[in-house]
Amino acid sequence: WEEQTGENEHSGGGVDVAEGVGSGGTGIPMGTVNGFGSVIVDGQRIDDASATVEAESEPGTPNKSGQDEVAVKLGQRVVIDNDTNAKVATRVRIFPELIGMVDSVDLAQQRLVVAGQEVRIIGDGSTLWPTVLDGLDGLADVSVGQRLEVHGYTRRDPVTSAYYIAATRIERRLSSQSFVRV
Repeated sequence: WEEQTGENEHSGGGVDVAEGVGSGGTGIPMGTVNGFGSVIVDGQRIDDASATVEAESEPGTPNKSGQDEVAVKLGQRVVIDNDTNAKVATRVRIFPELIGMVDSVDLAQQRLVVAGQEVRIIGDGSTLWPTVLDGLDGLADVSVGQRLEVHGYTRRDPVTSAYYIAATRIERRLSSQSFVRV
């Protein structure tokens, strides 16, 4: 998977998706929203103007556009269902890596633990897009016991071999549900 497309369209109603096509030959575009325009996956533009948008509010229970306030936002991880012949998205599914309570915050290391999972903030100097913080002025606004939704990539630390989530988006959540995607 590519980490970024370098594309950043701002000319329409859609999203740029970094990463490309799903692993294992599924052909399902998946990645991180890093701009708006049509969905761009491996250089292929996919129109999402008439697509249904879904996001899990509870594990296995998607909210759809029109039911609640469901919108595609910068930094979210998404999967695009599309008609490959017409290059038109039929559905955009938003997939956070986890939703849960903050266990700890380490400002110096720009890390936090949410639902028992280490989450690292991506800075401007990274090869990945910087973490989008929604409803937060910075990591200093995060406190233990707060409920967050985290989007990102699962990575392995080369020194400790421990797994962590490199966050592409963190936002406050009001729901009482917690889950970790495995």
